[in-house]
Amino acid sequence: MARPPRSQRDHLIDRALLVRAYGIQGVVEGIATMTAFYFYFWTNGYWGQWLNLPASGPIYLSAAAMALSAVICGQIGNLFAHRSQTVSAFRLPFFNNRLIWIGIGVELLLLLAMIYIPVLQQVFGMAPFAWPYWLFLFAWAPIVLLVDEVRKLLSQVQKLPR
Repeated sequence: MARPPRSQRDHLIDRALLVRAYGIQGVVEGIATMTAFYFYFWTNGYWGQWLNLPASGPIYLSAAAMALSAVICGQIGNLFAHRSQTVSAFRLPFFNNRLIWIGIGVELLLLLAMIYIPVLQQVFGMAPFAWPYWLFLFAWAPIVLLVDEVRKLLSQVQKLPR
């Protein structure tokens, strides 16, 4: 509310948004996704192996579920990062939008259903993984958020008069 409204001629999607979404946060989320996929293989008998991993079976299906879960967890961090393009997420009220929390809850419930309910496992091609893996996955939400916080900080430093 401190800024005037944008001009109707300005695009909603501009170069800065594309660089932020695909060049920074998208890269971090991609790393999270691939790391989760390989982390599951590596902790289930394929330590250090990058190639020639099974392309089917329960370990592969659980690794796929880990990858999707990493995307979802990264998107939760992304949600908080994108509440403002310039203001730190830590300066914004955390609980002022109940719909955000309802959306996160529904998103996580749907993900849990796809991973742990047998009928949905068949439909979505996933298999369950042990609960401790969620600690690894949930760590990605603040990582995505913190990467964007660093970007915001650097953009503010560049705007300071010298």
